[in-house]
Amino acid sequence: MYVFRRQVRAHQGIATLLAIALVLWVTGTHMFMKAEAANLTYIKDTLSNSAPSETSNHTIQFLSPTGVTSGQTIVVTFPGAFNLSTSSVAFGDIDLAENGVDETLVAAGATSAQWNTVVSGSTITFTSGGASAVIASNATVTIEIGTNATGGTNQVTNPTNLTSYEFTVT
Repeated sequence: MYVFRRQVRAHQGIATLLAIALVLWVTGTHMFMKAEAANLTYIKDTLSNSAPSETSNHTIQFLSPTGVTSGQTIVVTFPGAFNLSTSSVAFGDIDLAENGVDETLVAAGATSAQWNTVVSGSTITFTSGGASAVIASNATVTIEIGTNATGGTNQVTNPTNLTSYEFTVT
């Protein structure tokens, strides 16, 4: 009788482990993964002047399927050959719009309805200041850099080589 109980307990333990494994397999491991935004479905950068070593306005447009929520960031990274520093591009030379409506940009200390905008090297980072500084799902985002931005005075300097370049938006 003792041997029989021992075998039953062993079988119950194995059955329990199999049941737990089955439940985890059915629910999947996705419940343990962190959330990630979907890829942009449309993106383009239009230059006002593509001549090598000349200054140019940039109009970057993209569509984000998931949008941008409070406290999140949009990061635009130009290839190293483009120069934002020499031409002194700053937050005042940049506009950010959602579906054609301008967002309010500040250099630091954004309130809930503003975006902190920092230019560092070849990267421009927009950080939502709060609940009113968000981008809706499937909204068209337009970023203007240069004199095409409201009050903009500085432009991006183009690379010296005439070739294709890839920039990233995250």
